[in-house]
Amino acid sequence: NDALPGPNCKQQSNGCYGDGYRLVGYGQLRAVLDADGVAVERGDMLCLHTGFADTVLRMKRDSDPERLHNSHCVLDGRDRSLLNWITESGIAALIADGCA
Repeated sequence: NDALPGPNCKQQSNGCYGDGYRLVGYGQLRAVLDADGVAVERGDMLCLHTGFADTVLRMKRDSDPERLHNSHCVLDGRDRSLLNWITESGIAALIADGCA
């Protein structure tokens, strides 16, 4: 992808889940990474683009907390497989435009 800022930054920007709220576990993340041809390596910075920031900007200072709370993908922090993968992958940073 020519838009990546450097060899150690991987970006997922498939947008395959739309803007509805969805918990994303390891299986879903792995499927998106594979579909986008992203190979995550030790030391990489992994950027996840959910579209959340775009939604906030489109609201032009008139945000709708209910809509924001119920929109876009978030990583499922209770998915043990996902947590293990994050640790074992050795990524240097996990960056997302979503709510933490």
